[in-house]
Amino acid sequence: MSKVVKKPRFYVNYNQFFSYYNYFPALTQKYLHTINYDITSVPSSQNINIWNTAPNTAVDFYNLNEIMPNCFVFILGIKNLTNIVTTNDSVWTPLVTSGEGWILLTVDKPEIELKLYNDVNSDISFNSIVAGSYWEAPHSPDLRVTQNYSYAGIRKRQTKGGHYISNTNWSRPPKWNGRGAWEQGSSQYLNLYKSGRRSWDISFSYLSDDQSFPDSTNLLKDSYNNVNSDDGTLVNKTETDIFSRLIHPTAGGSLPFIFQPDSTNFAADQFAICTLDQNSIGFQQTSPSLYNIRLKVVEIW
Repeated sequence: MSKVVKKPRFYVNYNQFFSYYNYFPALTQKYLHTINYDITSVPSSQNINIWNTAPNTAVDFYNLNEIMPNCFVFILGIKNLTNIVTTNDSVWTPLVTSGEGWILLTVDKPEIELKLYNDVNSDISFNSIVAGSYWEAPHSPDLRVTQNYSYAGIRKRQTKGGHYISNTNWSRPPKWNGRGAWEQGSSQYLNLYKSGRRSWDISFSYLSDDQSFPDSTNLLKDSYNNVNSDDGTLVNKTETDIFSRLIHPTAGGSLPFIFQPDSTNFAADQFAICTLDQNSIGFQQTSPSLYNIRLKVVEIW
């Protein structure tokens, strides 16, 4: 399969986003909060509620249908899963399916309740559920894209006798539930999964105003916009710009997200848990309404 970076997609974990900003203190399930957490075993038939109940508030920021377009659910590190159904009226589409390894679903709304099944009555286990909203680049990045495979965890030195020896602290991501990260299916060669830490240096040119920034970075409209701020009208809840959908909900790229270099390629090796390896994100204005931006995406675990 092609490894070309085309129109990349960034899957943002809104459970971590909400937790980071102390927005949903009621969410207590650890596997909904973090990526690659401890293995969680559940019975052979188990309901998993994802944002099904939210604190009551007068401000409609809690209306997740409005603030979260492009909803998705990853279930990572799966064992013994044979079927998934929704127990409400949500509609989901499997983009990547596997009873062993991991799956990716897109859903029509965020208030979703999944039911996990195993037909042979053995416990289902998984590492984590990652759910949220993805941002897809409006066009391909500039031609000068760099993809690296780092082996910085391997230290090599030469002995006095002229021999070379190496010490390996890390060379690849840790396993998920006994299987290599992002691997699927069953195999006798589970220990031979891919190595290296991936990274991408990508730049986007000619992003328009509405592709770069929301109408306002504040939550509420104010008197400057001739709207009474008491009405609780949110101006950035349905924006699809990179600031609202990627930079802000990942705290400037500090919180992990899942990166897909080509949004049309759903091969199992096309995904990576990443952060942005940069302390600041600059928007270079090239004309009154066009911007350039550079992103340094690095795989983590």
